[in-house]
Amino acid sequence: MIKALLFDMDGVIIDSHDAWYQAFNQALQHFENRPISKEEFDDNVWARSTIEDGQYFSVPIKEVLEYIVSQAKIFDQVRCNPFVEETLAELKSKGIVLVIATNTPRSLAIKMLNQLKLNHYFDHIITSSDVEKDKPDPEMILTMLERLKLRVDDVLFVGDSLTDKKAAKAAHTPFVGYGLDGEYRINNLKELLRIIG
Repeated sequence: MIKALLFDMDGVIIDSHDAWYQAFNQALQHFENRPISKEEFDDNVWARSTIEDGQYFSVPIKEVLEYIVSQAKIFDQVRCNPFVEETLAELKSKGIVLVIATNTPRSLAIKMLNQLKLNHYFDHIITSSDVEKDKPDPEMILTMLERLKLRVDDVLFVGDSLTDKKAAKAAHTPFVGYGLDGEYRINNLKELLRIIG
């Protein structure tokens, strides 16, 4: 029986793609005086680890993330993905522990969840600010399993990227791919309910 669901946030719970593109582009202009096309962003930056993103900058990635956090107003444009609220409410009513596991820095993750009034659905939030290594490293997942005192077969990890899939595999956790193959595949969050039963 599934006792907990771990969700990637950006792309699964929240549609933040355009905000991240704008924020990354502003950071690249600020530090490197050059833009990035949407195609290059989608192919090489979106849904990757912050270490991979750091290859675009001559300054430490920590400095880049601090700059992006200082531009937090950009993230006012984010919105929920389809069926998010009704699905989360249904999962909560079943007593399932809901967790966000995101490479987004904590302050931005909290801002977006609060802004969309989704924070109350989640029992725990673990971000890149809370671990030494972000996804695809399994540290976020393993930390939550330990904190919740659960085994890998008690949880599912829901993600929309190869970075998420690699993290789940490294943690030996079943992966639900949002528009992506895994042990399960869904095309919207509502489809998660048929997996849970």
